[in-house]
Amino acid sequence: MMPDRRHPAQDATDVEEPTPAVARWLLRTRLRRLREQRMLTQEQVAEEMEWSLSKVIRIESGAIGVSVSDMRALLVAYLVDDHAQVDELRQLVLIARSRQDRRIFQIPPSVRAVFEQVAHFERSATVIDVHAPTWIPDLLQTREYAAGLAPLRLASHFAADDVATSVVQRQEWLARRAGRVQTRFLIQEAVLHRQVGGASVLAAQLGRLLEAPTVRVIPGTVAARCVAAPTFAMMTVGDHGTLAFVHGFDGSVQIVEEPERLTQLQSALSEAGQLAADATTSARLIRVCQAATDPRC
Repeated sequence: MMPDRRHPAQDATDVEEPTPAVARWLLRTRLRRLREQRMLTQEQVAEEMEWSLSKVIRIESGAIGVSVSDMRALLVAYLVDDHAQVDELRQLVLIARSRQDRRIFQIPPSVRAVFEQVAHFERSATVIDVHAPTWIPDLLQTREYAAGLAPLRLASHFAADDVATSVVQRQEWLARRAGRVQTRFLIQEAVLHRQVGGASVLAAQLGRLLEAPTVRVIPGTVAARCVAAPTFAMMTVGDHGTLAFVHGFDGSVQIVEEPERLTQLQSALSEAGQLAADATTSARLIRVCQAATDPRC
C-alpha cells in the first residue's frame, strides 16, 4: 500500500542517512546557501581561497566533489564555527565521497542512467508531488503497466522487464518509508483512458489507483488549462530544500535546481492541484474509466 499523505508521522523529517547522491546535493546546497548568507560572490570566494573561479563553480554545481579539507577552509571563509554544523557537513562529505550508491539499489544496469538518481532522492524525500499528464506515475504503476509503457517512453533498446523491475523496486523502497514521506499524485483524466499493455493491464492499473488515497484526477473539462505542464515530480528533503525531476518524451530525466525554473514548476503544480477533483470524485472518475476498459470490473 502506498504511503498516505493524509496521515504523515508527527516528525516528518527523514532520519535515514542520505545516500551518496543525496549527500552530494545537500552538501553543495548548504555550501551555496552559506556563501549567499555571507553575501559573497563566487569570484570573491575564489580570490580569498586562492582557487580558480571554475573550482568554486564546479563545487556548487556538483560537477566535482569537495574534500574535508576544502570544506573546512570554506567554512572558515563563511565564518561557520558551530561544532555541530561543522561535524554534520563533514559527515556529508564522507558520505558523498563514498561509493555505496549501487549497493543500496539493485537497479538493472541497462536503466541505471534513467532511474538511479531519481530513486536516491525518492529514498530521502519527505514530500513528493507528482504531476502526470502523459502516463500513470512510476510510483503507482503495476509491473505489467510499467513493462507495457517501457517501449513507448524509452528507446527500444531498453528491456521492458528491466524498466518494470526498477519501477517496482522504487515502490518497495517508498513503502518501507511509510509515515516518513507525504505523497500527492495529480493525474490528468486522459491518462486513465490511454491503453497501455491492453485492456486487462489498464483495468488492473486503474484498480491499483483506487488503492492509493493520495491520487487526484484533473477532469478533462479543465485539463486544457495545465496541458503545457510536463510530467514532473517535485521533491522536498526535510528542511534542506526542494528540487524537481522533469521527464522528457524521449525518456530522459532532467534534474531541476534553478530557483526560477522551480518556481515555474511549483506554480504549475499549484494550478493543477486547484483544478484536480476531490478524493471522492477522483475515485468515481477512475471507476468509470475502469468499467469502460473492462466491463468485468
